[in-house]
Amino acid sequence: GLLMAKTITLFSLLFLMAVGASAQQYDLAIGLRTGSYTNFTFKKSLDDFTMTEGIISLRPSGFMATGLLEYQRPMAETNALWWYYGFGGHLGVWEGLRTNSSDLRGTAYGIGVDAILGVEYNFPNIPFNVSVDCKPGLNLLSNYSRYSSGLHFSVRYVM
Repeated sequence: GLLMAKTITLFSLLFLMAVGASAQQYDLAIGLRTGSYTNFTFKKSLDDFTMTEGIISLRPSGFMATGLLEYQRPMAETNALWWYYGFGGHLGVWEGLRTNSSDLRGTAYGIGVDAILGVEYNFPNIPFNVSVDCKPGLNLLSNYSRYSSGLHFSVRYVM
């Protein structure tokens, strides 16, 4: 029950701290991200504590592109586990969805701002990392929806 869940969580955190001590930062990582559509993610290091992230979401008959500036900090004195936060913006255009301005099917668009808060784990002996984040977005100009959010999972190849 609850005691077992707490025990597993504690041992998992201790394991991550132990195996992560020898991990190194990366310069570039490219991978896939969960979501309603096919999502690609890439992260580029600017310095030890700052990254840029690009997210491309391929939608039916269109796309959405997001650019983020992220600040990261290590957790539990390890180079393997990091938390991060940041902000940025997005631009998207796609066909075939109902829009707020009309009951007809047509071209939808969204231009807006985004925030991100997440946790990333860099595997010490293989060139991959995983992350879980929440990325709310607000469309400032749109004929579709005004707000989006959700929990996302990413897997990236580290270079």
